[in-house]
Amino acid sequence: MESVSNKSLWTLISSGGLQTEPGILETELLAQERVLAGGLASYKPNSKDSLSKFKADKEVGDSWKDFVVKLSDVIGVEENKTWGILCSYLSTEFRGTSESLADLLKHEGQVKPLMVDIWQFYRAERLYLLQVVKEVLTYHNDAKNNNREVFEKVFDKIDDDGKLKQNLVDQFKSVIKEKPPKSDSLGSQLATSCRKSWTHFNLREQSELLQLLMIYFHQTGETDAGDWSSLCEVFTSHQFGTKQLQMLKSGDEGEGCQQLALAVGHLEAALMVQLLDLPGVTADPESHNIFGGEKGTEVEKVISGLGDLRPHGPPMLAWMLGQFLAKGQEGLQTAQRFGEVAIGGGVLQVLLQTLQGDYTAHGLVGDILHSLVYGILSALVQAFDPASMGLGLDTHRLVVKLLAHRQIAHHFWKNPMGLSLYFEELKSQFPLEHGPLLEVCTSLASASPLSCTKMISSLSSLPSFTDTLDYIPQSILRSVPSGLELTQPYFPYTGTESVCIPPGSVGTILPNGVTVRWAAPQNGWQLLLAEIGHLASQVTSGAGSVLPACLERVTNSALLVAAVLSSDSSLAPQLHQISHALLLVMDKFSQVSSPPLRLMAATIDIFSSLAVETPGPVLAKLGRTSLLPRLTGDQLHPGVVGQLLAGQETVQGEYPSLLAFLKLLTVTAKENCSQACIAFVLGEVLPHFSRWRYDLASDREKVAKLALTAVMQHGQHAEGLHMMASDRGLARSLLVLSSTGDRAVQTLLENQTNWEVGRGADLVDIVQLSLTILNMLVTSPSGHLVMTGPVGHAIRSPPAGAAPHYLLTLAHYTYFHHKPELAIAAVKLLSSISVDTSDQNCPVSVLACLSSAATAVRDQLLARLESNTEDIRLKIAIVELLSSCVEQQPGMVQLLMDINTDIRVVDSTHKPAGGRKTPPTPELVGDGCLSPVLRLLSLSNGETSDQWETLHLAIVKLIDSLWTRGRILAAQHLKEQKNFWSDLAHPLTSPRETSDTRHLKVK
Repeated sequence: MESVSNKSLWTLISSGGLQTEPGILETELLAQERVLAGGLASYKPNSKDSLSKFKADKEVGDSWKDFVVKLSDVIGVEENKTWGILCSYLSTEFRGTSESLADLLKHEGQVKPLMVDIWQFYRAERLYLLQVVKEVLTYHNDAKNNNREVFEKVFDKIDDDGKLKQNLVDQFKSVIKEKPPKSDSLGSQLATSCRKSWTHFNLREQSELLQLLMIYFHQTGETDAGDWSSLCEVFTSHQFGTKQLQMLKSGDEGEGCQQLALAVGHLEAALMVQLLDLPGVTADPESHNIFGGEKGTEVEKVISGLGDLRPHGPPMLAWMLGQFLAKGQEGLQTAQRFGEVAIGGGVLQVLLQTLQGDYTAHGLVGDILHSLVYGILSALVQAFDPASMGLGLDTHRLVVKLLAHRQIAHHFWKNPMGLSLYFEELKSQFPLEHGPLLEVCTSLASASPLSCTKMISSLSSLPSFTDTLDYIPQSILRSVPSGLELTQPYFPYTGTESVCIPPGSVGTILPNGVTVRWAAPQNGWQLLLAEIGHLASQVTSGAGSVLPACLERVTNSALLVAAVLSSDSSLAPQLHQISHALLLVMDKFSQVSSPPLRLMAATIDIFSSLAVETPGPVLAKLGRTSLLPRLTGDQLHPGVVGQLLAGQETVQGEYPSLLAFLKLLTVTAKENCSQACIAFVLGEVLPHFSRWRYDLASDREKVAKLALTAVMQHGQHAEGLHMMASDRGLARSLLVLSSTGDRAVQTLLENQTNWEVGRGADLVDIVQLSLTILNMLVTSPSGHLVMTGPVGHAIRSPPAGAAPHYLLTLAHYTYFHHKPELAIAAVKLLSSISVDTSDQNCPVSVLACLSSAATAVRDQLLARLESNTEDIRLKIAIVELLSSCVEQQPGMVQLLMDINTDIRVVDSTHKPAGGRKTPPTPELVGDGCLSPVLRLLSLSNGETSDQWETLHLAIVKLIDSLWTRGRILAAQHLKEQKNFWSDLAHPLTSPRETSDTRHLKVK
């Protein structure tokens, strides 16, 4: 059996800043070497031989064997491995004690749900195992990663002689052939649920294994000429994932499964493109292992058999372009038919969907996919004119998506060919074709600060001005051999002379006969400013005078400015004039009945970026407009933000203005002048957001996260804290969110299409923020207002219906291992509630609230306190909880420290009658928290990091609390422990030279 669960192992190595005891990471990873190398193959199927071996195993008690055999039949894993899975489940996930488990196993009706729960745990463990391998593969050669040396050792062991590649391929073959679990014994309802979950987990595994193969090829560069054909054969065996996609569409599985099935096809197609290695063709076509070798003929035969499925498009197009790069026009002619079939099948749409998949949230996978698609599109633009092929719109969408990527933008500015040709063509059509250029510029601006600077310079020096002849007075034109010439200055924007085409400028009439391109260099930013002024004059004349085309152009301009300032806010002085002009236009729109939603959102985004440096002045400037909520006495005026929320956003189900406003508030909430905006969030957003309609489901979580972040920031000054503590609506909202429960959060996480992003990951952050804000309010000087309001009522009242008590919900967050910060926030809030004295007549008894689950909660707290792999911050929180209980919770102290209450004081001179032996003296303190605390005290003396210093101080405070509060039995137990006095006095007897206040407090 493994020493830790795969979930705990992944949490241990993930990049979230987990801090544990020294050397644990390397020890645990190397201990799992065989499991990591084998991957999913380490879960071998059960058989008659495995059953015989298990029944002969003396280490497993007979009382367990029947249950393990039944469980093994459901999850389809050999019995000994199933026993290990069961033990891991019981130690980390089971909400009970050994006694409650024994009682549960006696009732057949309760055994079936337990088996489903263990099956879910097992399937999640498989995914966590793949995630651990992904972390090792991704960072084993990353010099910036703190764990690189450990990952490198592990990678060398699991990829001994390059065996990892074949292991991953074999795992993928096994997964696509896997059958649903034998769940008939669970009953129809549980069996149906189990099969649906299996579909999701199976598709997740396919997706993760394909990503692992992609990362492996990228990181090692170890590809054989035969890899392409062998993998294509595997992918063809299940029709590049399209067969399972069709089955899902005809069934009742959720949208997430369909997205995963689509992702499998996209990733398989991308792997085919990756193995064709187009960059290698450009570098050295003659020695290329496919296009320059004998394998090319074999690959071409396979390619010729493709074409009837959408995922076939990318490898077919890449093959044609590879032939072009290797042999020029000659190669293009021989392979052009493959490209035509691919384009007919919508290959550019497939490539765009590939870049939009959730799997791109993983940094390296996203980098690889963007590089692959960039290579294809650059070669396509170089070889053909996409617009003449009817691919103009698809090409543009793909370019916009690609150039927002940091690495692609960096390469774009260095390479004069490829997409640079497309960019120059867009510049030559500006401002007549306004939107396409600004969309590309917005992508380049958002890619990186360096790309942003280059884009600003490029847009400042446009080589020409393209316009329609209809707008130019014929009296100022004359014909010349090269086209037309201006005899007088031409001002294309009415009402301003800031943009001028000087006399003598020569214009070329374009093939359509109605468009002219003037050879007159222009500053693109000046053109954008003139366009904004043009819109301002229209708004002044009334909403009916606003031309939709002009509004669209100004909105695109605002999106560009927002992207620039978001990427590099230091450029604000250069864009001050255009930012101010946009604000004035938006303020004019506040007078109309339906202000433009997208322009409002973009304008607020601009000032959100400016507020990062100067929050106060920005908020004051916006306060002089009608855009934001404001207070007049006790009356709250919602402003344009509230007007749009009530009149458009909640109706349409899209919330760009609200999201932009909340983003602004997260950087300005610390200012006192933000009180009106916070009042709007407390009164109109947090109490109601869960009932709104959302076109995009993820917007609900975005609204909640931004609103809670702003509220937490506002609580950093006294006035804000008092206002929030007295707001019962906020308290009710926080109660609802924090009562979500760890099971609901974990289920949503497992139902995501990947671990990195999704509604489950967002919900983790939302619940954590709710717990943190509640803790901040409870511990504030106005905490009594919270504890005598809805929060206090929930704590002091019995639970409603089948829902657990609120404090039990908090305690159960300690079962959540995916992200330790959530458990930490819950334990801290539990500590604060434990010492609450706001109602002396009705103090809170935590032990009574936990009821029959108290022992199981105790076991879980001790397990995480004792664990070598646990986050130090959680151990600090648990020690602080112990200190809180010493002050106000005698029942919890007795439970957590396992104090023996049956000890009786007897006369030591009294001897038992009849010569009986004196019974052994019972232990003062059993297997409670004091032993792990003393071990941590000893470890703290040898560590100097910030977290260990904080833990050391928390332990010393706990010991002091036990002494000063008269916990005689616990204090006596401590004094009798070996090395206790030397460990406690270590800072005094072996002092360090330090100015750290925590270490000085320990002394």
